[in-house]
Amino acid sequence: MGYDGRMTTITTRRAAIYARISLDKQEEAGVKRQIHLATKQAEADEAEVVATYVDNNISAFSGEYRPDYDKLIHAIENREIDVVYVYALDRLTRRTKDTLALFELCEKHSVTVKANRGYNIDPSDPASRLTIVILGLIAEQESIDRAARIRAAYEDRARTGRPKTGGRRMFGYEADAVTVIDEEAQAILDAAAMVIAGKTLRETVRDVFDARGLTATSGRPMTAPTLRDILLNPRVRGKSTFNPTDPKTGFRLVKDREIVGEGNWPAFVDEGSGEHVDAILRDPARAVAPGLVDSAA
Repeated sequence: MGYDGRMTTITTRRAAIYARISLDKQEEAGVKRQIHLATKQAEADEAEVVATYVDNNISAFSGEYRPDYDKLIHAIENREIDVVYVYALDRLTRRTKDTLALFELCEKHSVTVKANRGYNIDPSDPASRLTIVILGLIAEQESIDRAARIRAAYEDRARTGRPKTGGRRMFGYEADAVTVIDEEAQAILDAAAMVIAGKTLRETVRDVFDARGLTATSGRPMTAPTLRDILLNPRVRGKSTFNPTDPKTGFRLVKDREIVGEGNWPAFVDEGSGEHVDAILRDPARAVAPGLVDSAA
């Protein structure tokens, strides 16, 4: 109440925090740090955080669906929040058209986006739209350049026969993708021989892997589809492969896999046996639904 007896109403701004980290974690602030910095900024502004949205390991450039970003957009549309706190604007969008769409949505519903690093989205500032467009173009080009560098490095590795490392290891090899695990290598050899002899993949899994207590590299029991992926992977024949990225989906698919040369690692299955196994397993009568490339199993 003021000195003249009139009531003074102070409205606390409703805030949302959005954090995202892509697969390239080396160049990003971790999600916990993003949330911490955004929370501190909201506290300094005396805003009440009513929602926190996190999309982990999802690219904002590829167009992949981001469930929590979608929730944030709906919250803005439903006028549930007044301000969004982020580490940087590129956590929200990395395509110019998406950045403009977000700006127009914020303008329509009088929502401000405050970034801990870099520029904000402030619909009340006449210069904000121009700034956001320029930043969106820069972020989009950075994503294009980064994707091109990654593709070039991946193709160069394959064509020079260097093994693929990182992620889940290939069955039969240590994490360096070169050192052979004898027990697993023998299991692959025996499995190839059983398939050539007419055994089903289920029988092979039971008689080779289950009988010897061998699991997939995920730690789960070996399955027929996983074994099929292993035996069809040219790497067990010492072949280096390259998988171009499908521009529509952003994934590398088994059907697009190309053998580009000899790999610099030991082969388990000789070329003749490998081609024989390949022909048997690709017989349409025993085909399974194609999956994504390089299931390391």
